[in-house]
Amino acid sequence: MSAARSAGGGSRAGRIGAFLLPVLAAAMCASACHHAPSPARLHRGPATPVDPQTVGVITGSVRFRGVPPSMPLLDMSSSPGCLPAGAPPVHDPAVVVNSNGTLRWAFVYIAKGLKGWNFDPPSRPADLVQQGCQFRPHVLGLMAGQPLRILTRDSVPHNVHAAPRRNPPWNISMLPGAAPVLEQFNHSEVMIPVECNVHSWMHAFIGVVNNPYFAVTGRRGSFQLRNVPPGRYTLAVWQQRYGFRRRQVDVLPRQHVRVVFTYHPPAGG
Repeated sequence: MSAARSAGGGSRAGRIGAFLLPVLAAAMCASACHHAPSPARLHRGPATPVDPQTVGVITGSVRFRGVPPSMPLLDMSSSPGCLPAGAPPVHDPAVVVNSNGTLRWAFVYIAKGLKGWNFDPPSRPADLVQQGCQFRPHVLGLMAGQPLRILTRDSVPHNVHAAPRRNPPWNISMLPGAAPVLEQFNHSEVMIPVECNVHSWMHAFIGVVNNPYFAVTGRRGSFQLRNVPPGRYTLAVWQQRYGFRRRQVDVLPRQHVRVVFTYHPPAGG
């Protein structure tokens, strides 16, 4: 931290003050703004049994059609401790077009069709990690009531600020070496933005749903939802820049259903 504060020109006191002000503000807000997750379990009733002999699978991909936009580099120069010397530059992850023409970081989930079904949220936390002054993963899915574990592996301080609409917001400060913090969203919400108030380029998005049928596309732009009960569903996808797409899907017993979502953004969009 001392090396980061002494980098660059100008007075040492001024540089230290400029560095510490946002950190101190974040720490004060952490005590005043932080909302601890409710320890109470959600009142959804007992889990609905799913017959493994009848379930189907929804697979597919999220495709991009057009010329991929040129995404800007993230300017981390204000915090030299974020990017080690010799590390490759990092592009804005808002749009990542894979080599096969698909999109990474798209959130796919069953949006409608499960009314009357209850599912127990996992007790195992989903992890949101701060590393290299980025949130990893950039897009994360979890069930309402599932713990969210926030970790830092950086040598610089962070302030993690979630701004949901249907859930209580929270704002926590994390210094280097801080212990993991557990949070929880008790209501479905797609998507919840998360940012770091110390590093303006750090953003993540969390999709919270009431069922286990969701996925985030990776380097192949594909997704797979397993053990889906037979029925008619609305399958939805969200992408940070291009928004939502929806498709009606009929899942038959022990059948595979393939769905392809395609985004056609304007040139350079």
